[in-house]
Amino acid sequence: MGISYHFKCPQCEFLATCSKGIDRGFRIQVQPMFCSKCIKLTDIHIGTFTEFHDKVQLQPKDKICNTCNTREFLNKWNPLYCPICKNVKMLIRNDEILWD
Repeated sequence: MGISYHFKCPQCEFLATCSKGIDRGFRIQVQPMFCSKCIKLTDIHIGTFTEFHDKVQLQPKDKICNTCNTREFLNKWNPLYCPICKNVKMLIRNDEILWD
């Protein structure tokens, strides 16, 4: 089961809800990435788990922004640091969102 968190930058007040790093549910694998075109930090679907001859395999998927449907503006996110301010630690709210 995957877990998402609510993040907030104390300096610029940027808000995001995503995982802390590469995470997986029962069927998909996600990675938090920042789209510089949409100015959005979100989990990007990077793979799907399938069963083949009683084995679970990860089928990789192209990383594409959920909002603008492009890949050239996606950047890996350094967990806990604001993608806008670059040097301010993001605060994590205590509530967790379980998905999948």
